[in-house]
Amino acid sequence: MSQPQPTTSEAIAEASEAEVVSPAGTPAEELLHPLDAHAIRAPLPKTAGIWAVVLTEDEAKAEAVAESLRRLIGGRGRPLKVVIEPDKFESRADRLARAMAGADLPIVLLTTATEPWTEAHLKPLLEAIDRCDLVLGRRRRSLPGRVLRWLAARPWALLFAIPLRDVHSPCRLSRREALEQLPPQSASRFLDVELLAKSSFFAQLVDEEDVPPLAASAGPPGFWGDFVDVFRRPVLRREPPPAGSAPAEDPQGDEEGGDRPDGEDDQVRPDPQEPGPLEDHPA
Repeated sequence: MSQPQPTTSEAIAEASEAEVVSPAGTPAEELLHPLDAHAIRAPLPKTAGIWAVVLTEDEAKAEAVAESLRRLIGGRGRPLKVVIEPDKFESRADRLARAMAGADLPIVLLTTATEPWTEAHLKPLLEAIDRCDLVLGRRRRSLPGRVLRWLAARPWALLFAIPLRDVHSPCRLSRREALEQLPPQSASRFLDVELLAKSSFFAQLVDEEDVPPLAASAGPPGFWGDFVDVFRRPVLRREPPPAGSAPAEDPQGDEEGGDRPDGEDDQVRPDPQEPGPLEDHPA
């Protein structure tokens, strides 16, 4: 005896319940356009360590900024390394390159602030870095200030395809592997724009989050000279160090704890399960 044929409505119901897969066996909901796939970033662990670089040219203010970062980040149970590079007579690019030497934590905080950070500056950036490669803190301003900032950012949007407005924000958070793709070359404050321009060139994901006002250091002179240099001769690839060159000196950073006789250092490290004050991560 022949089996009864399903009705049209039953056939439609069965088809809707069946899992649709690609020829390779991948479920349809997992099939993404390459551009959509590029726009997805794996969230970072909540205990991911932070390598903080303070480029503020005033040493006393740089120390105050560093202390605020130790307090804010230390309370989260995250490994932390703070490197301070305050020499106002040296290129910002050189100081950044030296500060990043040996960086081994997944997140890099880069700041030129002249005032201490607060929770309202840090928290939005930590939340946003899960979905992008680089995030800026867009400082709140009055309506006239926002208009002027938008006008000031338009040339960089047209020349370098930078979609952000507060390009000189002293609140920056990056994934380390993304920042390491961007060789710095500007001695002046133009480094802020340069890094964003190169990030755009490499199709990195950038974002901007609202934060309270925070003053930034003016930096060394030479802004327009750096602009011309980057525009005409951009450095897009890091050159390997010369063979036989001596290792660079350690930047001015937080010191490690002393070594015990058994060869293990006694530096305090955070317990990810119990957030609390901690020493900075060893270099």
